Amino acid sequence: MIIISVLAIDVLVGFALIRVANSDPHAAIEANYYQKAVNWDSTQAQARQNVALGWTLAPSLSAIGPDHQAMLTFRLRNEAGAALAGAAVMVEARHVAHAEEVMASVLPATPDSSYAAPILMTRAGLWELRVVVTRGSDRYTTQLRFDASTTDTARLVAARPGDAPGGS
Repeated sequence: MIIISVLAIDVLVGFALIRVANSDPHAAIEANYYQKAVNWDSTQAQARQNVALGWTLAPSLSAIGPDHQAMLTFRLRNEAGAALAGAAVMVEARHVAHAEEVMASVLPATPDSSYAAPILMTRAGLWELRVVVTRGSDRYTTQLRFDASTTDTARLVAARPGDAPGGS
């Protein structure tokens, strides 16, 4: 009986640990991660195209309001420094600690030649924004991180955990 009891307890503890490991609400799996790894060369080609285009993106994010929305604004400039008109701007935003919750938004052009829209942000903290800008056949992509707040304008985070000291 002792041996059977020990084995039964071992199996029950195993099932309990599996349940705990699979119920973490903060765990998230990158969508299509295998395909992204297979397409690494195209990712690098896109990075080279970003540089060749010479476009710059100046982001700003307002404080998160009581309605859980913050105004996201991008000022896009071409290689000559002129406002980039006629682009389509799409953003996927995810709270880093709750990465399974993805908020997607399209930012329309505004009269002052920027692109802006309110974006749903369910909580303050570190947010990752994946941005895709297309104009004609040109495509520009970037990832940004903001430390969003309910009391102040969000701060753009340049350094990420694991980055080499001094940036890279």
